[in-house]
Amino acid sequence: MPSPRTRPRGAVRSALVEAGVELARSGGPDAVVLREVTRKVGVVPNAAFPTLWVLAFGIFVAYSFDFLLKNLRSHFIDTAGRKADNIISARIFEQMLGMGSNKTWADYPLFVTLGVNRGQRFGPFREEDYANRLVMAVDRERGGLVMFENDLQAGTEVQLMRRSIDFDYVGHRSGELLSRLEGRRPFFALYIDCAGRAAAYCGTEREEAEEVQRIIGGRMPLLGMYSGVEIARVGQQIQPLDWTGVLCVFSE
Repeated sequence: MPSPRTRPRGAVRSALVEAGVELARSGGPDAVVLREVTRKVGVVPNAAFPTLWVLAFGIFVAYSFDFLLKNLRSHFIDTAGRKADNIISARIFEQMLGMGSNKTWADYPLFVTLGVNRGQRFGPFREEDYANRLVMAVDRERGGLVMFENDLQAGTEVQLMRRSIDFDYVGHRSGELLSRLEGRRPFFALYIDCAGRAAAYCGTEREEAEEVQRIIGGRMPLLGMYSGVEIARVGQQIQPLDWTGVLCVFSE
């Protein structure tokens, strides 16, 4: 009678661990069942019980290592992203203040404008989804910013906004508003502009309200004014705004 086949010490244990890991990789944790593991190795389930704890430990180590690597990668990516944001922001302010001026953004906090995205977080950029927030001062002692509005809470995600006055854009958006009247007769227009967007502050040769007047003024009476705070709908919310121009057309 031939003698029964024997395996080296530890061979069954190693084979069960390899089979369990292979099943976990191909079908996830639910695929690791005793019957399928023992079938792959070629042993009866009763013979496998003494080494099941090794199989379970091996799978636990494999998944723990994978989880650790994913978290470490996320941590390093986030850290690198924050450092890159700081470098880019500093260079933007350096260009705004003039190269070699020996001044930083903290010396001119009113240059800092933060934007809160009220639209889709990872969607395409839409200016109308952003609520601008101005910085009034820097609290150097506590390492914070003194905001013009008080609606920013701990954990609110903001973006650094670069100010610009684009007359073509102002004219385009004014004409776009008129095109949405859909046959209604406009009889009055009101333009409320942030005082910080005046030509004296922005360094432009003319006021942006002149572009609104060019598009709107020939069709209806237009009243314009400067304000410290503007109010409009951003995303799904009606809220106060900073450094924004708001054009309202009344129709019937």
